[in-house]
Amino acid sequence: MIGKPKSQLSFLDSVFYTRRKRSRSDRLLEQIDEFIDWKQLEKEIEPLYKRSRRGRPTVPIIYSLKCLFLQYLYNLSDPQLEDALIDRLSFQRFLGISFEEEIPDFTTIWRFRERLAKSGVLEKLFEQIINMLEEKQLILRRGTLIDASIIKAARRPKKRREDKQDNSKNKNKEEGSA
Repeated sequence: MIGKPKSQLSFLDSVFYTRRKRSRSDRLLEQIDEFIDWKQLEKEIEPLYKRSRRGRPTVPIIYSLKCLFLQYLYNLSDPQLEDALIDRLSFQRFLGISFEEEIPDFTTIWRFRERLAKSGVLEKLFEQIINMLEEKQLILRRGTLIDASIIKAARRPKKRREDKQDNSKNKNKEEGSA
């Protein structure tokens, strides 16, 4: 079953969406969103999905498409994209996800990309997106989000005094023979 995006924003959404100050990435994504005909791309993908009333609804195609675009644009892995969608309001705005909706998990995004790749549609979609942006004289430069991770380092083993003594003996022998 194909999921449908919610058409109405919640009260919380309306509070955050009326802010005047926006980030540069938010403005860029808003501009890109206007230039790309997502409905056309969605229609091309829709035949890959069955209409069914059983099971839980899938993530709307438009969300999944925009997720793949964000991955491409910011060079993100599936788990990194999921984290960025949770953290970044600009990404949520770009997708059109309300605060009441769940963020797609990384396995959903991975399955969507795999389905498109197996059907041979993925490459064509990105070509179309790039062409749409080039028609508007927008050059797409890919970036990277930096993820700082704290990793506990292994303890360094203490050097043995014997090693130091062996090294000093070897140095003395070398100096004596020189």
